[in-house]
Amino acid sequence: MKLQNYVELNQEYFSDIDYDSYNAVRAMLGSEQGLKEIKKETGGINMCQALEELYQDGVEQGIKAFVQDYTEEGFGREKILGKLQKRFSLSREKAEAYFEEFTKE
Repeated sequence: MKLQNYVELNQEYFSDIDYDSYNAVRAMLGSEQGLKEIKKETGGINMCQALEELYQDGVEQGIKAFVQDYTEEGFGREKILGKLQKRFSLSREKAEAYFEEFTKE
């Protein structure tokens, strides 16, 4: 079972975990710097949200590499947009936003 699936099945627990459990998950993921600490009013940490943000960061890094690689290879804007939509299940608008963001760098 994937960690994401396990967390989803146990959302009640992972939405408000103690700091020691949070650090244990960070260590298991090898994510000492990348996992954000999202504190709750109860003093616990929302691990569900932290993992979702980590996942989204990874997806965006993949899209960035994808756009930059295809741009370097000389593919045109429309071809890259089509591939982004197909490979990452993005809307046209979202694909365009990523394209604009990652070709400016």
